Amino acid sequence: MPDFDDEAATTGLTAIRERPDLTVEFAKQLLTNPVTNASGTISLSSRKAVNLGQFGLLFTKTQGLKARLGNKGQRIWETPSGMLNAIGLPRLSLDDFIALEWPRWLELSQNLNVPVGISFAGESSVQFHDITRKLDRLEGVFALKANFGCPNVKEGLAFGQDPGLTYEAVKAIKEATDKPLVVKLTPNVTNIAEIALAAQEGGADALAAINTILAMDIDIEAGQPVLGNTTGGLSGPAIYPVGLRCVWQITDPKAGFKIPVIGIGGIDCWETAVKYFMAGATLVGIGTANFCDFETAGRVVAGIEDYCAKKGYKSVREIPRAKFPE
Repeated sequence: MPDFDDEAATTGLTAIRERPDLTVEFAKQLLTNPVTNASGTISLSSRKAVNLGQFGLLFTKTQGLKARLGNKGQRIWETPSGMLNAIGLPRLSLDDFIALEWPRWLELSQNLNVPVGISFAGESSVQFHDITRKLDRLEGVFALKANFGCPNVKEGLAFGQDPGLTYEAVKAIKEATDKPLVVKLTPNVTNIAEIALAAQEGGADALAAINTILAMDIDIEAGQPVLGNTTGGLSGPAIYPVGLRCVWQITDPKAGFKIPVIGIGGIDCWETAVKYFMAGATLVGIGTANFCDFETAGRVVAGIEDYCAKKGYKSVREIPRAKFPE
């Protein structure tokens, strides 16, 4: 028989056993890793290009009661270190999504062993409630995500920009479901902490921040905005400092925050993901980078694991919150 180095073998097995634990508890369930996607950047067709098994959690694009074609004209525009989009939430009607797409999402979830949540939006608290009642009946939904970051308008005010409307809508949603509710917040406000507290008080189980930043660009030859909708949402690496600031604000226990946060905005590498954990995030969401590099999620997960190993952390949950001044 060939020589067998017991010490080397034991050392190797120990190294395997001692790789950092990347599992995280979210919505009372254990995820294999803390990386998810920003809604709208992954679809059923993405599985042809992206290894969706890289993610610990997936979310569908934002659904709504009625079908939408989306905005006319130019919808996407590249900017320095970022991207403008004014897609306009194109989608099937909710009934068609439930009948045609959700069974395929459920099959995908079961095949990959990756849970899937549904993102949705409404035009009033009543509509949020009605949509939730329909989604609540579906099998296999990990969580619901209420998108308060897109222009949902009631009496001229965006839901995500008014704490009273935020509280009202979240309360209406929670009255219609026992499923975990994530509320996605817009950064286009004066005080995001005020909105986040209203969502928490309304019954939100978690928060997601941030959505895109309202922005625009101009074609100097044509003398007009580059986007057909004039304005759009800025995403990509340029916005991560804003995302970090917002996550830090809405995870401060001294301000009364008690629920977990998904940190989203400009994450295209593991270093930025770690910064979000240090700002207070429990999970991180990858958005625009999914369009640029189909393996971004896998690289981020591997980088987080290596970072934890280098720092001597046995678990990703041991990454400490940054030391912020009092």
